Amino acid sequence: SHFSVLTRVPLLFLQITSVFNVAVSVLLQEYIGTLGLVVANCFAMSIRIAYTLCYVRFVRFAGTSEAFLPALVPRKRLLLLMCATCAVTIVTSKIHNAIHVLSGAFTLLITLTALLKFERSSLMTIHRSAKKEE
Repeated sequence: SHFSVLTRVPLLFLQITSVFNVAVSVLLQEYIGTLGLVVANCFAMSIRIAYTLCYVRFVRFAGTSEAFLPALVPRKRLLLLMCATCAVTIVTSKIHNAIHVLSGAFTLLITLTALLKFERSSLMTIHRSAKKEE
């Protein structure tokens, strides 16, 4: 299979993206300051996410149905919740460190609760698939 390369290079791929991330961070800092770190990290994480999705679909769960991967994508409610928690943590970071830490703990608790409530079927799919591999 032409996807067999995914199984041979995961560590090398991670090392290359890390070096690329550092190089792009240094380059972007020259032009846009510390925001360059954030932009470079977002780009590197996007590449890693794409690689992981390909790996999961074509290597780890190659024998499953086509509907497997969409079942792992969070539902709209959870995505909206994640956007809201992002906004809350950005706002609280400007107020006070203690408030920021407390709101971070609270949003983590809310997010974990929402995962259990809204994504139980996805979590069970992952659990069943992992058991089949053992």
